[in-house]
Amino acid sequence: HVGNESSSFTDLSMLKGKSIFAISRFGSGSHLMAYVLAKELGFDTENDMKFEVVGNLDGARKALPENGNLVFMWEKHMTSPFVDKGEFARIGEQPTPWPCFVIAARDDFLKE
Repeated sequence: HVGNESSSFTDLSMLKGKSIFAISRFGSGSHLMAYVLAKELGFDTENDMKFEVVGNLDGARKALPENGNLVFMWEKHMTSPFVDKGEFARIGEQPTPWPCFVIAARDDFLKE
């Protein structure tokens, strides 16, 4: 996602070397997915990637309109209301390479 009025990005291929990834925190899903996208698009992850910590969705809502170079990767169903209102623009999608849900249980529970 980008700020609808602040960004000139209209396609993921435009991001290389120009974008700053808005992330909730280092090690978060938005941070990890930036690397997934970068690998998919052939970015040099040492030189083509910059990050700005925005904290959460509300932080992104404040930051994206102020900086046209920010790109925010967040789950599309959570951001759809902001896309629909024209606050964000969705310029592409990058599926996660891992499952959305994991079921975990202790061994003693499984034996019962």
